[in-house]
Amino acid sequence: ENQPVSVVIQPQSFIVDFVGADFSYTYADFVFQIESAYSPNKSGFITQDTDYPQDLVFPYDTRKTDFLSYSFGFNYFIPMHKWIKGHSGQCLFTMEWYQAKYFDDAIFPPFITDFLTSRLQDNYFDDRIHISLTNVVETRRSGIIWWPEVDYDFQNGFKVELGYVSIDGTGKGDVDDDSIFYYYRDNDFIMVNFRYEFQ
Repeated sequence: ENQPVSVVIQPQSFIVDFVGADFSYTYADFVFQIESAYSPNKSGFITQDTDYPQDLVFPYDTRKTDFLSYSFGFNYFIPMHKWIKGHSGQCLFTMEWYQAKYFDDAIFPPFITDFLTSRLQDNYFDDRIHISLTNVVETRRSGIIWWPEVDYDFQNGFKVELGYVSIDGTGKGDVDDDSIFYYYRDNDFIMVNFRYEFQ
């Protein structure tokens, strides 16, 4: 008690079999999409109560179980030319829900799951200016990524891109209850890219 703990982390690899399918359907200005993947033998580690570190047993036991991941959403091609005279670019709104689950409740649940992603993008001035706003919301534990971006295409092969990514999430230092974004909350960053495409 009250002594430091040394932990040796050794990665393990497992063979995993997957089968998947996807489906899309177009209706008017919408494109609806569904895709899913299933594994009968995906490995995961058995959950232990981290509130009592003195009772933890290393290495963590692993077990193979059924695993399912799926996403569904839509693309909406917004007819901006109906509301903004002279608008010639393509305005697109995308929304998608993603979820993953182990069938065995004794296995620690996936970190990457329960994500609602949305993106609004539009073009202006003969496709010279591209703007977009992307949001990723972790609905299970209240985390969010907010990502606005703008770029200018000189249409001579040269393009300049500017973006900002804000990451935030709720947490108290307990991996069982914290949002995965909580551990990246101090990692906001600005991106500036210069791109040239040779003809």
